[in-house]
Amino acid sequence: MDKSSLHTHGGHDEGARHSHVCPKSRQKRVSGWLFPIVGILSFIWFLIRVIPKPSRAAYPCQRMAAPLAASFVVWILGIVGTALAYRKWKAAIIERRRFIPALCVAAALAAGIVTVTSQLRPVVAQAPAHNAIGVGQGIYPGRVVWVHNPGATDWAGFSSSERWYDDSRTNPVVVERMLSQSVRGLTGKSGDAEAWDAIFRYFNQKQGRGDRGYYPGEKVMIKLNLVTCNTRNNWVDLGTFDKIATAKNRVDVSPQMVKGLLKALVYTVGVNQSDITVGDSTAYWPACYLDQIRALFPNVNYEQNGPGAGRTAAEFSTVPFYWSTSGANGKLQDYLPISCVQAAYFINVAVLKGHSSGVTLCGKNNYGSFIRDPDGYLEGQGMKNYYNWHLSLPNAGWSPGMGHYRAMVDMMGHPELGGKTLLYLIDGLYGGYYADSLPRKWNSAPFNGDWPSSVFASQDPVAIDSVAYDFLKNEWPNVVENGVEWAGSLQGGAEDYLHEAALANNPPSGTFYDPDKDGVRMTSLGVHEHWNDPVNKQYSRNLGLDSGIELVKLTYDNGAIPRAKLESIGTNCFVAAAVVTAVFTDCIYVQGDDRSSGIRVLGSHALTVGKRANVTGVMQTLAATGERCIAMATVTEAGSGTVDPLVLNGRAIGGGPWNYNSVTGAGQRGIPGSSGLNNIGLLVRFAGRFRYIDASTFGVSDGSGREIRCYTTPGMTINSGWTKVRVTGISSCKSISGEVQSVLLLRTQSDIKVL
Repeated sequence: MDKSSLHTHGGHDEGARHSHVCPKSRQKRVSGWLFPIVGILSFIWFLIRVIPKPSRAAYPCQRMAAPLAASFVVWILGIVGTALAYRKWKAAIIERRRFIPALCVAAALAAGIVTVTSQLRPVVAQAPAHNAIGVGQGIYPGRVVWVHNPGATDWAGFSSSERWYDDSRTNPVVVERMLSQSVRGLTGKSGDAEAWDAIFRYFNQKQGRGDRGYYPGEKVMIKLNLVTCNTRNNWVDLGTFDKIATAKNRVDVSPQMVKGLLKALVYTVGVNQSDITVGDSTAYWPACYLDQIRALFPNVNYEQNGPGAGRTAAEFSTVPFYWSTSGANGKLQDYLPISCVQAAYFINVAVLKGHSSGVTLCGKNNYGSFIRDPDGYLEGQGMKNYYNWHLSLPNAGWSPGMGHYRAMVDMMGHPELGGKTLLYLIDGLYGGYYADSLPRKWNSAPFNGDWPSSVFASQDPVAIDSVAYDFLKNEWPNVVENGVEWAGSLQGGAEDYLHEAALANNPPSGTFYDPDKDGVRMTSLGVHEHWNDPVNKQYSRNLGLDSGIELVKLTYDNGAIPRAKLESIGTNCFVAAAVVTAVFTDCIYVQGDDRSSGIRVLGSHALTVGKRANVTGVMQTLAATGERCIAMATVTEAGSGTVDPLVLNGRAIGGGPWNYNSVTGAGQRGIPGSSGLNNIGLLVRFAGRFRYIDASTFGVSDGSGREIRCYTTPGMTINSGWTKVRVTGISSCKSISGEVQSVLLLRTQSDIKVL
């Protein structure tokens, strides 16, 4: 072969190579120009829209344009930096300066890296800082109640042979009280009956049924998160219907929560047991939970995925459920369970947990409102062609980042599911770090290395998940933001469903959410925002605005007042959500729900009896009497609450000393002539023979050997002709004729009942 033929063949081969490669080269050239073109257009669009009106930065289109514009600016700076460094390098070489060329090369390399990585880095629409979005729901729109009581949980953890769900470890009385506080705080009512009636009335008015409460015969569905008993994980032995050993301490909704909720519905609202269905249609009812619940409520319908041992099997209704995404095209039609369709009211009870998708709260609890599993498989029937909901979660490989269709929004807004939800509750007694539901103690305040011991309640599905999201992100930021135990990053998408739900009428994804196919786009399902900081935990309405979320914190600990009294004089102290039992001109009295301890709070405070107070101040002792008090106090309202007075005899009023230390002033002095437990600061009641002293003072003796002086407040009247009375007031003490004596401080005329 001669050179000419080699040349010709080579030329032909080169030409052929070009004929095959050129289209790709053109594609590369186009893609190479795509980034700067899109970048500069995004930058110009952002400037034109946002500079005249900065609030537009929160618009969905600007949230997409901002990262592209920012990447473009970084890219330009990188190119400029590289060019300048190159020019400096050439000049330094010509002038033979020693170190300058090396520095210029380093600067050029750094700028070049910035330029390249600005194009290589995937552009993700992260969740930006934003104001409240959406429309608040509820009697008090956007209100979320948080009740924290460390007395609810007393489990040693995995080293213990006892289980977290035993009544000895999770106190059913305290949990019941927390549920009571949550519904009263949610409605602003002082009693449980009034609070539940207000919840039903609000819901029925919203549903177009008129201003009415619960009607006998109406059915209630309680959807629990029983994920550790799910049909997929084989953690329930179908022979015994008990959890297997390795799953015993994985947490679900606690049986104590269920017992407290059923007690309220049956005995306070008046719902017949047979009209209540409770369970999880994708899971089994384990005996360790169900036995203790059914012992109290034998006629409730306990629903699970399939029959067995007195449990009700979930069954399909004929009501279809449609997914607002083309990804569901060609898939099997979903139908809701009969229990959901027949119910007039739905109560969503979730667990405070992290998840591979960031969080699993009330929104994701709806996954268990169907009979098949999330991946699209119908257990026991060999059918796997339903729409896979997991594809709409923000995990890597699915739908990471912001601005995507989220199946949870369809569930939250369907008329037969989210549309029927009367109340949203989150069981945060133990919480869970991840989808495995293994509980971990929390280090953030106010938990400080203990179980979270919390209950959250709301009538707004978006607001309650927003608040719980903030708690979880503050405790475990890596889980919520990155899905650290998952193959990849969530890329900010953990809260995307909250944006989509809050703006369901015009969501960032552009989805037309219409799960019942009536042709009408959803309206906003609730309000979403984040707290101002993890210390104060305040939202827009807490800060005086007329929109956004309001977090009502009922973080009372029954031991807070006793702990405060054990402090030395001058020690700073904090008492949370204590019940206000008396308001006088110069002080108020607060006490715990368990009626074990009360205390005087000095100063004039604008609260009324029946409210709760957060009190921050300095422990002091009144010199004349030895009564402990909180001075220089800051007092804020923390919801509503009431306690009944302790009924005592005359000798017991005041009581003996309690952990008194004469050196430090800690504890509480006793009252000479008094016996029994110290009760100074508590609301008490006793009855006896009346003795008139003056226009504002009288004595009462009940034959126990002591006369107790009773002091009235301005506006009260005394009749010298009375013979016997029953009195209610604050157990306190005064120096009378140089001797400290027990006294009762009366509040209103109704504190005196003539016998």
